[in-house]
Amino acid sequence: MKISFVSTIFKSELTISDFLRELVSEIPFIVPAGYDYEIIIVDDKSPDNSSQYVREFLNENKKVRLISLTRNFGHHAALLCGIESASGDYVVLIDSDLEEDVKDIKRLFTELISNEEVQMVYGVQTTRKGGFIERFTGQLFYILGNILNEERMEPNQCTLRVFTRKYAKSVLRFKNSNLTLAGIFSKCGYTTIPIKLTKRSTSNTSYTLRKKINLAFMGIDTSSTRITLIVICLGFFTLIATVFFGILTLLTLLKTGLNSGWASLIFSIWLLGFIQIAILGLLSLGLQQVSKNLNAGPKYEIDEEYSS
Repeated sequence: MKISFVSTIFKSELTISDFLRELVSEIPFIVPAGYDYEIIIVDDKSPDNSSQYVREFLNENKKVRLISLTRNFGHHAALLCGIESASGDYVVLIDSDLEEDVKDIKRLFTELISNEEVQMVYGVQTTRKGGFIERFTGQLFYILGNILNEERMEPNQCTLRVFTRKYAKSVLRFKNSNLTLAGIFSKCGYTTIPIKLTKRSTSNTSYTLRKKINLAFMGIDTSSTRITLIVICLGFFTLIATVFFGILTLLTLLKTGLNSGWASLIFSIWLLGFIQIAILGLLSLGLQQVSKNLNAGPKYEIDEEYSS
């Protein structure tokens, strides 16, 4: 039996060396006797010296592999690269920014192997770290994702998770290039267990408001009927609002004989214009996602691999 530990680096030069040392020191307490292990670090084209620090660490531990991508494909694509490159019977995903405690891996792994029906155990933050803006935008990502997709995503998920080879194969079968990892995990359909964890706040999040909203919209499943239903509901809302304001205007004219003025007319035009633009935007987004999938290139490209 073998366990694959997968992580990524991007602007991680301040944390990657400490992360690797913490992980290696904890492995004897995680890996059961008789098990083998490997550590896979995927370099998402980091512009700093993160990759160099990992290459130096290869001389200290022959279980470490470094995979360098040709460009920055994003955190989720880099993790998928690590999953596909992993050869273990169990796969562990964890961030290298030291916010997730390597000691929590044992809790998740013990929970996984103690229940044959469970295929993945993942961490969920008890309290989302950061200030109001970071917490709000984090919640906004899951709200948008759950509105626009049919399968519910558990809010405040951590990268830290442990899953079986069977689950890894299921994840890799998803070919939709726009789905986020959280979206893919929610669609696999196997029995999974969330475990509450507390993150160590060591740095500011790299997921800005723009990135979170972009992830939510780019993660739209084009096979979902949610967008169509939203458009239909907006159409019915427009119809009801139009009939209501029409009756109200007619009653006002019959009662007072006065023209209600341009304000209500302009309001109606703006309201209808906004709804039409929103509908066209949603439909265009859906068509764009379909087009991307039909003409999709690889989710990532490997440049070089290093091992000792």
